[in-house]
Amino acid sequence: MRTIAADRSARIVSDTQEPVSGSIGLHEAMARAIKYNLDHRIETSNVVLAQASKQLIDLDMLPDLVVNSEFSRRSNEPGGFSVNPETGLTSANASRSTEQEAFDTDLTLSWDVLDFGLSYYRSKQSANEVLIAMEQRRATVNRLLENVRTAYWRAVSHDRLRGRIAQLEAKAERALKESRGLSDGGFTSPKEGLIYQRNLLRVIGEMKALQRDLEVSKFQLAALMNLEPGQKFNVRIPDRKGLPAVRKPVSQLVETAFVNRPELREITYEQRNLELDEKSAVLQLLPSVRPYLSGNISNNSLLSNQDWLNAGTRISWDLMNLFSNPRRVAQLKGRKALLDARALALTHAVATQVHVAHARYSNLRSETQYAAEYASVSRKITRAISNETSAGLAGVQEEVFEELGAILAELRYDGRYAELQSAYAGLFAAIGQNNYPAQMSGNESLKDLEKSIHDIWVNRGEGFH
Repeated sequence: MRTIAADRSARIVSDTQEPVSGSIGLHEAMARAIKYNLDHRIETSNVVLAQASKQLIDLDMLPDLVVNSEFSRRSNEPGGFSVNPETGLTSANASRSTEQEAFDTDLTLSWDVLDFGLSYYRSKQSANEVLIAMEQRRATVNRLLENVRTAYWRAVSHDRLRGRIAQLEAKAERALKESRGLSDGGFTSPKEGLIYQRNLLRVIGEMKALQRDLEVSKFQLAALMNLEPGQKFNVRIPDRKGLPAVRKPVSQLVETAFVNRPELREITYEQRNLELDEKSAVLQLLPSVRPYLSGNISNNSLLSNQDWLNAGTRISWDLMNLFSNPRRVAQLKGRKALLDARALALTHAVATQVHVAHARYSNLRSETQYAAEYASVSRKITRAISNETSAGLAGVQEEVFEELGAILAELRYDGRYAELQSAYAGLFAAIGQNNYPAQMSGNESLKDLEKSIHDIWVNRGEGFH
């Protein structure tokens, strides 16, 4: 078991995976997730498997070409007597028309018309299965890129603020120690000292909680990109120059979702397959007609012709299909009713998801704007307090408290901004619009894939570069 586990662990990261060089930007992170993520590899393999299954089923429509060979040897002579049907007299001497040892070969070409019709419908169903696998892959990639977007922006916040947080934690510890010393020495009232310590500890606790969540985001982003567990990397710190803009009204987004959502398209393909099953059920009521043509060779020297062609048609009819057809039809009707109910429920769910995604995005956009303003005001207050401290007009404790408050405001702003970016990608996923190039195969180079993703998001009005 240890050997198997070690082998699996070694194969997590492919040898062909391009190593990380320099800081990783958002679009490179998305490209790496598409190219190397294990869940996406599974979905891609499912598509390849469905395509291979279709190619195999297509072969069933071809005629059968069968070679038969038979060798036989009797332990005695294969002779026999004959009876005259008019006189009833038996021949006096035995005769034979075959050798004691025989070898016969034939090559038969046959084509069952009924099987061809059923195979034709199965081939069309397998084509729909390929489309279903592609839709499942599309849904997986969109969810994957939504998660990448969220983890990336949280990782940006972590890398942007971790240095300042470490410095402020040290200053906060000194401020707490000094506050306790002043209270214990009677230089300040115990009540004021305890209130200050409580407020400082509350801000430190909130900051540490947010920082903990941001630290986890680096591991999440690494897993989404399929980097080696524990591998160190840095993310590119982009400027937050604007917010994404969605230009279409929600009603139009719902209409787009009804056409593009992978889940609804899957239901449509399943309904197509059900229609093909209904046609197959009708075909199974018909008799099987199999024309054939065979070439035969025998080493029987007693035959006047040792090679010959044989042609004909075999007709067979499984009458039991007539008795089982009512149950088959009832089962198909049940499946149709179930698919219709699923389609209706899914349509309602998709419409709700689009409205929720749009509302979430709109609310987060407003919250992010307020968080940005709050962080800006906190920075200005910190600079003002710092200037007053330098001039001897304010104490170090007040400066430390305001600096911590400013960092906390930045963390909250980054958290809101990460949620906004996730909501933005989630809105496009909710309407079924790809967050990646539709013609993508996953075999493109990392640079080409990154450029294609960059162009898509910039054309959508992405609020950063």
